[in-house]
Amino acid sequence: MLKTNVSAFALLLGSIFLVAVYANELSRCCAGGARHFQQTHTCSNIKSEGSKATCLRSASICCLRALLDSACEEGTDLARQDETCPSSINSLGGGLRKECCECCLLANELLAKNQPCIPPTGFSAACLRAFSRCCQGTFEFTQTIPISTVSENNAVYLGDRCAHSKCEHFCNDRGGESVECTCRPGYDLGPDGQSCV
Repeated sequence: MLKTNVSAFALLLGSIFLVAVYANELSRCCAGGARHFQQTHTCSNIKSEGSKATCLRSASICCLRALLDSACEEGTDLARQDETCPSSINSLGGGLRKECCECCLLANELLAKNQPCIPPTGFSAACLRAFSRCCQGTFEFTQTIPISTVSENNAVYLGDRCAHSKCEHFCNDRGGESVECTCRPGYDLGPDGQSCV
């Protein structure tokens, strides 16, 4: 019985080790894909860090993520500099570029009207990042909401619950039961809903 338990434990440890090694390899492949976009500004002819098809797929996914993150940053910058958004969405990343630009312009309009900078539900993570960046002027700060402010429609804003959140990058307080965490470009929200990976 003891011999069987030791064998099962050794097999389990070996499996955990292989999973960790494989996950580390895929992370390396992913980083290679993001690096490929940063160097070439395309996601074609990606050179894989490894030889497996899964490595190439991981690199391709992360290259596309870097492309879309870059498009969103461009859209946000356009809104902040030119106060206008591109009308064409037919270029690569153009749809997300326009979405992030419009989200930033919405934040600017709310601020100009002295209204709380609170995004409605339904915005994508990229749009929320652009909105938050334009509300605060930076990627680092959390969205703040005035404490006990009553608007014309008698809606009460509960205060800045983001100050006490465990969000690693961004926190959005929409006034619901909980806050929503989002991440900087190039990162995804972890399974705990707070960390960015």
